Amino acid sequence: FFVPMSEGGDPLEDLPLKIVVVGGAGVGKTGVLQRYVHCTFVPDTTPTSGVLFGLKQIDSGPFRLLLHLVDVGSDERHGTRTRRHYEN
Repeated sequence: FFVPMSEGGDPLEDLPLKIVVVGGAGVGKTGVLQRYVHCTFVPDTTPTSGVLFGLKQIDSGPFRLLLHLVDVGSDERHGTRTRRHYEN
């Protein structure tokens, strides 16, 4: 069992953050999220249908940032399904 410690030897405090990425169709939301989370870039992605999720952990000083990244597709057919991610 491993507990991450800060430089001072204290356990890191978890700070969950939810980031919702929204924008027009074809502007690169999915590409930016894939690049940040997976350190890869796919130049020709298909349009996002619905919602994609990504997780990223960043240890910074006494904190561990737990980023919950949400890529919301801009397709209007999925508007009611994706709107709940804006509200939560």
